[in-house]
Amino acid sequence: MELKSKDTRLFDVQLTYQSDYQFKNVASEHGNQAGEPYLSDEPDPVGNNSGPSTPALLGSAVGHCLSASLLEHMRFHGAKTEQECIVTNAQITVYKGPEGYPRIKEINVAIKANDGGGLSSQNRASIERNFKKHCTVSASLSPAFPINVTVQWI
Repeated sequence: MELKSKDTRLFDVQLTYQSDYQFKNVASEHGNQAGEPYLSDEPDPVGNNSGPSTPALLGSAVGHCLSASLLEHMRFHGAKTEQECIVTNAQITVYKGPEGYPRIKEINVAIKANDGGGLSSQNRASIERNFKKHCTVSASLSPAFPINVTVQWI
């Protein structure tokens, strides 16, 4: 993510209660809606699984940020990036924390990347050393719990 020559950028998500534990989410930046509204929900037995749970949304944010950072670095080094050149799986482990409440224990992110044959082994190594530093979300969360990332080049 770029700051667009600013010191800060402001992102909002408005959540509106629908029913049971379902909320409609509308994301925006500086008042401009970003994408379509989506539904979030709690998993069984509390909710109905009718939308992503909060841990899944967190995993999506981490996975997307790392994938976008990897893509940016691949392009910078001359990779041929096409649709589905990156497939990312984020696994979020929730456990009973010290006070008995559910907490995030760790997030494991496995990325499969296809560079179209355009990267040398040195470029791949450089990308792997550097791309994680550019992910706003994982870099901000990793002091609180481990975010383990693997890249498999295919």
